[in-house]
Amino acid sequence: MRFGGEHHDHEALGRWWIDCVIDKGVHVYATNEDFCRVFTQDMARLYPLALLLTANPHDAEQCFIAALDDCMQMNSVFNKFAKSWCRRAIIKNAIQRIRPGVSGERRNEDVVHLNDQLEAVTRLEAFGRFVFVISIPEGCSDHECSILLDSTRADVIRARVCALRQLNSIQRFESQTEEIMGAVEG
Repeated sequence: MRFGGEHHDHEALGRWWIDCVIDKGVHVYATNEDFCRVFTQDMARLYPLALLLTANPHDAEQCFIAALDDCMQMNSVFNKFAKSWCRRAIIKNAIQRIRPGVSGERRNEDVVHLNDQLEAVTRLEAFGRFVFVISIPEGCSDHECSILLDSTRADVIRARVCALRQLNSIQRFESQTEEIMGAVEG
């Protein structure tokens, strides 16, 4: 049996697969239990992702539950990709729930009590917030981000630059406010 050559013995390959994977109790595809384990163990990362995207605790909870349900319906995800699949399910459900559009100016009016930096992210307009979270903390490429958000790469780049400028100006404003308050009190 030569895997690198032109001749492939498919029967031998099948036996090798059974010997190496199935008989040793290693499951290749993620099971419902695997997905439940990921959502339980990574809740401290997955729920904040949903909260940053939706900018609303109720929507974040619904997004989290829907993402878990979506993952439970899958039966063809390799086990080693289960964590990334769960994050992607959170992102896709948040997109379906919020529907951020390039021209949409849906801002979060609710106060989400997080640390100052994360709260500032929730106050960005929806499209910029999604672009920021998907491309920077989640590390998706501009191309992948544009596909997820059904937009152009140019729109993604513009929105990220705008979000970074807004976050930078908020941080400078807060820093200046703290200096002024310190001077007034001191």
